[in-house]
Amino acid sequence: MTLLTIHDLNVSLTVGGRRRPVLRDLSIEVAAGETVALVGESGSGKSMTARSIARLLPRQATVSGTITVDGQDVLRLDEAALRRYRATKIAMIHQDPRVHMNPVRTVGDFLVEGLTTTGGFRRAAAESKMVKLLDEVGISDGRRRLRQYPHELSGGLLQRIMIAVALAGDPHLVLADEPTTALDVSTQSEVTALLDDLRRDRGMAMLFITHDLELAAAISDRVAVMYAGEIVEVGASDRLLNAPKHPYSAGLLGARPDLERVLPRLRAVPGRPLAAFEAPPGCAFSDRCDFAIDRCTHEHPTLDVTSGTPARCLRSGEITLTPTLSAGARERPAASGETVLRVTGLSKDFHGHRAVDDVSFSLTSGGSLGIVGESGSGKTTVARMLVGLTTPTAGTIAVCGRDRSSPAARLRERRDRARELQIVFQDPYSTLDPRQSAQACLDEVLRLHRPELDRRARAARIRELADMVGIDERQQQAFPRRLSGGQRQRISIARALAVEPKVLILDESVSALDVSIQAQILNLLDDIRHATGVSYILISHDLAVVRQLTETCVVMRQGRIVESGLTADVLDEPQHPYTQALRTSVPTPGWKPTRRPTNASA
Repeated sequence: MTLLTIHDLNVSLTVGGRRRPVLRDLSIEVAAGETVALVGESGSGKSMTARSIARLLPRQATVSGTITVDGQDVLRLDEAALRRYRATKIAMIHQDPRVHMNPVRTVGDFLVEGLTTTGGFRRAAAESKMVKLLDEVGISDGRRRLRQYPHELSGGLLQRIMIAVALAGDPHLVLADEPTTALDVSTQSEVTALLDDLRRDRGMAMLFITHDLELAAAISDRVAVMYAGEIVEVGASDRLLNAPKHPYSAGLLGARPDLERVLPRLRAVPGRPLAAFEAPPGCAFSDRCDFAIDRCTHEHPTLDVTSGTPARCLRSGEITLTPTLSAGARERPAASGETVLRVTGLSKDFHGHRAVDDVSFSLTSGGSLGIVGESGSGKTTVARMLVGLTTPTAGTIAVCGRDRSSPAARLRERRDRARELQIVFQDPYSTLDPRQSAQACLDEVLRLHRPELDRRARAARIRELADMVGIDERQQQAFPRRLSGGQRQRISIARALAVEPKVLILDESVSALDVSIQAQILNLLDDIRHATGVSYILISHDLAVVRQLTETCVVMRQGRIVESGLTADVLDEPQHPYTQALRTSVPTPGWKPTRRPTNASA
């Protein structure tokens, strides 16, 4: 029985006095007990689709078409009926649970609020029900959890709590909006397995939103691929993963780094993702498509699954697509240059808790080292100690033979150290000054660290850096808010390279990027390393990215290194049980998420 039906949904917003479409002629169905995945890059309309189903659109939104859930016309519900619909028919699970919890209120307050305000429960009865739900989602000692605050719990635990809240109203349809994107691979496996088990046990339908096609195929019955506000392909998960019909679907699959091998070069989808209001008059993907012909630029393709055209492509019947577009393989030999960084016995304590314990590794000139581990394993703390943002409790850090373990005493020494090590963080928007253009940002770094350069020389160096990272003249003049995530990350990389450091630390620098943009940045980083000889330390929970960019790696767990060696050896034949668990948690063709037998811990 069909539970959710969306037919010809169009949504537009007023921005700057102009109407801008965000969803175009969107139609999809989800049956009771079925999981359908929505896959696409940023701006494709995935989250806006979920918001439309929940009637959580901005006030200035203009909506046409129909949305029916369990026989109810959602777009025609009055305020009272809408409250009942949201409380009993649907539930949403968001990407970042910390954003949706009040940090000064207990977890118990968050859990029982819905039951006491709309469910008619008294506080004690609401708490009893939530304790049972916490146990159902794998969280033991529920009474103690009710008294804790969000900052006392891990990301995986908080996401389980969000799932428990979503189940409290016994919903018929769950809207899971990127619920695992911020989680490491093992926690992602547990959370997706939990959602799948609960969906089967309760007979719920689920709309699972993600940008990872392999994860989508592992958890869903069908996958719908979105681009520029419309669905461009829909089909059974296995079929779409192995035989995509739309060039965009094939491009997403081909842009992913391979966990089994190092590819000579990732096949990045050219250009950047488009929003619906930016789409050309013909096929929205024509500007980025290798198969586009003149007809594609002015004729808009249709999508009609019932007529045997499951892809919105004018040439779907005449072109042959392969799910993996990258070809060839190579393994990186261990770098053999001089040692530029040596870490020995590094430890860090925070309020009696040892976050990093006796960590040692070295990095050679022009080499690359991966640091792998779950959230809380100590990876970022190590990075902060390397660049001087955190002082080690014990151990030594030597850069080019000079001891950098203690804080710099003078300004000149801090600048000298900055010219040795630079860091690129995960979120470029939070590290760029919103009041500075990209050009002004780079100029500031050069004025600080290269005072011998006059204005003309700085301008020449800025052009050189911009060319290196692929930023054009218009983007150099733009402010961060006007740039895409990939463009902002390119500027962050250029800023770090401006002082010509010996070592560049990449702290989850591609984890927040769409898969095609991620491929562009990984290719760029590979080119820069070979052109400049800079050494990399790559911190990541994505093992395929580590495989693609590094020669050696260390695996961290609870602050300690549990395994180290050549990246190929560690990933192909992991020796430690923890590394083996990480390896088996990565979504690959045929992979299924699994739950640990033990309850989650804080």
